Amino acid sequence: IGSTVFIGETKCILEPTDAGSVARHRKTVEGAAVQALRKMKSLERNRANFMTDSKRFGIDVPEDFKLAPLVVVSSATHVGVHAKGVPVVDELILERFFDGELQDVALYGYDLAVHKVVKRVFYSDAAEAEAIGPSYFASPPQMKPLVDGVRQRLIPIHAIDDNDWEGCSIVLECVPPYAVPTIDSHSTK
Repeated sequence: IGSTVFIGETKCILEPTDAGSVARHRKTVEGAAVQALRKMKSLERNRANFMTDSKRFGIDVPEDFKLAPLVVVSSATHVGVHAKGVPVVDELILERFFDGELQDVALYGYDLAVHKVVKRVFYSDAAEAEAIGPSYFASPPQMKPLVDGVRQRLIPIHAIDDNDWEGCSIVLECVPPYAVPTIDSHSTK
């Protein structure tokens, strides 16, 4: 994109379903980040060769090109959470970036009818796309409502008798601001 070359290490991984698979997924993502950084260093050492190879495919890479690493995963887990300082995205986040826009909708009532569509345009030309690319991938705007929706919930653990102890458990839950159900006053159940 412009004079920025994104080095993406892609991983096709199943969506984790338990604590162990979440840990293995994270380990895979971190390994992908190490690979992306290694490829980036190799490319940095071989800039002229890269430019020559790119030209064979009809891509003119400017001499002063910058490099930016990415991890691209096939599932939503760990998306938006950096690994080894490398942004982690999925195919959908990449697609929306190249589409240049993101549409949000407001649904209301029991029929979940669309009442409002908000389009967020990311860029209007290649120079703007290059300028926002690293920050877009570092903090995808699609993730912001989810991150903003993370809350702590304190769950009391009550003593069952005088010999027992009391305590509490802290649970993290995500309630995105737009996920609060709104009921149309004219709707019927």
